[in-house]
Amino acid sequence: MAVTLSLRAEDISCGYGKKTVLENVSFELSPGSVCCLLGPNGVGKTTLFKTILGFLPRLGGAFYIGDRDIGTFSRREIAKVIAYVPQAHVPAFPFTVEDVVTMGRTAWFKNTRTPGKEDMEIAAEILDSLSIGHLRDRIYTQLSGGERQMVLVARALAQQPRFLIMDEPASNLDFGNQMRVLKQVMELKNRGIGIVMASHHPDHAFMCDADVILISADRSVKAGHCREMLTEESLSRAYSIPVRILEEETENGTIRSCTMQL
Repeated sequence: MAVTLSLRAEDISCGYGKKTVLENVSFELSPGSVCCLLGPNGVGKTTLFKTILGFLPRLGGAFYIGDRDIGTFSRREIAKVIAYVPQAHVPAFPFTVEDVVTMGRTAWFKNTRTPGKEDMEIAAEILDSLSIGHLRDRIYTQLSGGERQMVLVARALAQQPRFLIMDEPASNLDFGNQMRVLKQVMELKNRGIGIVMASHHPDHAFMCDADVILISADRSVKAGHCREMLTEESLSRAYSIPVRILEEETENGTIRSCTMQL
């Protein structure tokens, strides 16, 4: 019987040096679920991600993959379970899209430090599954912002992870590309991948029917499902503006969205 892993954070505190940015953050992410990290700029969303991934040392608390503390994993072991999609990425050299995606296979390289036939086949399969196979030979630095973001998702999936950590994947994208990225998030969820996604937009949590970690401007942290957690009161307090939640009944259920109360 296959073992179902989860990611579990217990009272995580994070920051830089002796400066604490966030304290007592707890959540659990199961495969096939989405957790949306919300809050205004500067409250520590990216800092939390860097701490989870081991880029920054934890100032307190524990983080587990299954029942094992992440501190006992090698970098290669972590890369086989968790993949990271940054806000933006521009490589120093003009790699092709195929090269960028194949870099995601690094943790799986065998005795050599170059990709083998299987690595190339996996990269090609992922490009096609995301409907961006036509970009394979394009230069990554010459792509549009939306195209680059999809390539970063493809590179992360090439790691064959169980979980994705996505740092504002829809930032700086136009509305159409935001919706394409969110559609892909839902498709990955349905394929059994667990996703932690930072966002500037509470609407994204409603669209993904996600659990939520809401960090307010005062850096207080609350967690729960979006339908219970994201209220006009909690969002107004978090973003320091009056917020209204609009609801529309459709044949597929209730659609919720947020707007500023004028």
